[in-house]
Amino acid sequence: MAANPNPALITDASWWLMQQLQALQPGTLNGGIYDDKPGYHNTRARNKPDNYSVRDAVDQGGPPDKAAAYDWTFPDAQAGRYATIAKYSSRLLAAGRDPEDHRLDGWREFFGQADSDTDVEGWDFRENEAATSNKSHLWHIHLSENRNQVESMDNKRALLSVLRGESRDQAETGDDTMMYLVQVKDKAAIFVGDMISRRWVRDPEDHGNLLLQAKNGLIRLWDNGNSVFAVPSRERLNDWGVLVGEAPPADTF
Repeated sequence: MAANPNPALITDASWWLMQQLQALQPGTLNGGIYDDKPGYHNTRARNKPDNYSVRDAVDQGGPPDKAAAYDWTFPDAQAGRYATIAKYSSRLLAAGRDPEDHRLDGWREFFGQADSDTDVEGWDFRENEAATSNKSHLWHIHLSENRNQVESMDNKRALLSVLRGESRDQAETGDDTMMYLVQVKDKAAIFVGDMISRRWVRDPEDHGNLLLQAKNGLIRLWDNGNSVFAVPSRERLNDWGVLVGEAPPADTF
């Protein structure tokens, strides 16, 4: 993991999240965390006292000198191809609309492109209502984090759970589970499991991304001649907050 390039203005947890976003969707770009302009991209100390990003109690918490927003850029969306950005934006939108899903309670808002039109979608998680912004969010997802959460890894793991398309139940049991990925040879599919239950990854793009992450060393592969076991590295498992164990035995499947 590359070192935080701006620790004076960005928490290590925020830098970790940006790298996780890029790993989640290879080819996407860091559009920026800190920016010297009004709002969550700036620090609380550098905003005016009446700015919306510093007024509420949750935004009075956390370090005063750290940014609290993320721009995640999708080059294919910049070219007018919205399928990838829409996949992640629609997951954020669905989680925001679901009153039983509390994974994004530590976030203020997101803006992005959740479909194929030219209108920007978004959600204010604090006010529980739809939100929108300028057209640049057709090709990048903006995320504002509650300022009292900028040092929290758990808050960022909750966001990543939503973006990965996990259900609430999967997220709630993740900390007690040894997760692994298995590619069945000669099949265009991968399933994710915990040695007891398993679910297929049916989205071809997600499937390809998992293989690319393995190629880039983000997950490790075991091959027993019948199946290729793709188990996240020890560091990545720790990042995800799941228990670290050995590779699944060759005769598991």
